[in-house]
Amino acid sequence: WLPAEMGVGGLVGRRAAVIHGSVDTGPFGVSPRESRRGVERMRALGIAASYHVIWGATHAIALPGPRRTQIPLPRAAEWRRLVGDQVDRFQAEA
Repeated sequence: WLPAEMGVGGLVGRRAAVIHGSVDTGPFGVSPRESRRGVERMRALGIAASYHVIWGATHAIALPGPRRTQIPLPRAAEWRRLVGDQVDRFQAEA
């Protein structure tokens, strides 16, 4: 989430990856379009920023289920894959 009020200057010299669900909106959420503009603000400052929308995905990846299980939400596997790829990339660059 990158609302317009959120500064991005603290990321200068770093890399950022934004992954956003296409249906992650609502009265308390930030739209995918707003996050995209945040990435554009980062890039204008020379920050290496990537942006990816997961079509059909919400904000959460799962909901709590009975007996401490988790109920995957739509596109959970895609979230897991993309976030895992970014974690691997960050670790390789460390």
